[in-house]
Amino acid sequence: MNLFGRPGCAHAVSLNRLADALTVEIGKIEDVELRHLSETVFAIPTILGPFLQQPASRQNHHAFPGGLAMHTLETVGLFEQLAQVGQPMAAVDIDIGRVACLLHDLGKTLPLGNSADRFAHERAGREFLAPLFSILAQRRPRHARLLDYLIGGHREERGSSRLLYTVRQADILSACMNNEAIAHAEGQRDGDFITLRTNGPERRYIDPLDSREAS
Repeated sequence: MNLFGRPGCAHAVSLNRLADALTVEIGKIEDVELRHLSETVFAIPTILGPFLQQPASRQNHHAFPGGLAMHTLETVGLFEQLAQVGQPMAAVDIDIGRVACLLHDLGKTLPLGNSADRFAHERAGREFLAPLFSILAQRRPRHARLLDYLIGGHREERGSSRLLYTVRQADILSACMNNEAIAHAEGQRDGDFITLRTNGPERRYIDPLDSREAS
């Protein structure tokens, strides 16, 4: 899923195009309070700058400059699609899920979220967002409670709500699609087991839905 150019392009992505795509996704949020929360977070220069420039991981999926924003935007798009499977989610829950996807890796933009602890970014993100969630809770207590739950549990196994599951699966699917596309391009695939040969910024972003790259 390449939202920013032709399939199979090099990993470099225009920061302006990423920023524009982020603005579009935030604009889809119908709930005024949730949209204001998202706008407030990404209006902070020390958040937006790293968000647009950093990789999503060091040696895993979307491991290139701009990868964090690209993975986040992919996760939102995949969540929106998954939310329509079966009985479509209520509009308010889709809004909550959109915001959770936008903020699920926010901690990676913070110093405390870059440690070797694989859950450090979740704790850092929740701590940073806590004051904003407290404000949100004054008008939307359920929204604030769910966002904290979703951001804190999007990689954990406990919890069985459809909303949590859908956010989690969108996050996982974005990562897997990117890794699988790279493995296809590198020829490092054996059945359902893939081995990624390249690391970090050497990787390209490859559209996994493009048959020219994935075949």
